[in-house]
Amino acid sequence: MPSMLLGAPWLLAHKSMLSINQPLKVSLYGQDYVLWKDRNNDVHALPNACSHMGAMLSEGWCEAQKDGSSKVVCPFHALEFDGQGCTVLPGSGQQTKPLLEPLKLMIQDDFIWSYGDCEPQMAIPDVLNKIAENYEFVGSTADTSVNTPLLSMLLNNHDYNHQNGTHRDLFRIEEVQFNQFIDRGHHSEAFFKTPTASPTYGVSYVA
Repeated sequence: MPSMLLGAPWLLAHKSMLSINQPLKVSLYGQDYVLWKDRNNDVHALPNACSHMGAMLSEGWCEAQKDGSSKVVCPFHALEFDGQGCTVLPGSGQQTKPLLEPLKLMIQDDFIWSYGDCEPQMAIPDVLNKIAENYEFVGSTADTSVNTPLLSMLLNNHDYNHQNGTHRDLFRIEEVQFNQFIDRGHHSEAFFKTPTASPTYGVSYVA
């Protein structure tokens, strides 16, 4: 996809978003993948199209194995694919060579990243790891895709002054104490403090 930065790491999910042995569809560079976590807490990702007839593996289910691993199962003909993209031919009991190319994942502090099949051009940012030191990740409430121009997306993601400007009154921000701004191209950091007014409480009476 031309609107994505080739070689940049992309955050696909957090492990807490994955139920054990429950397939989840994710997208990267215009390609859909099925993501699943087994009972060993290992995460796997394969192209979301079955190599037989193209059925969406994310619409299937996972088959647990005795060793705690699991396989994703195609909803059309119940072909089971392991994390390496191999399946077993029906009636033969013989495992095939990889029919689907696994998506290479990097997992840091339960955050699941990937470069796709692109050559990495920048390191995975550590900002989420820093946040995780003081906060506990609870999970996500929804998952949706929005078609938007890349420039608008970057402006929103890098608009460190949005809260202090548009929502200044809402957050009762009295002052912006801006200390430092570091621009590293794909990744930038803004360091500032925003003292807020003390909360006030009122009582309403209805006659």
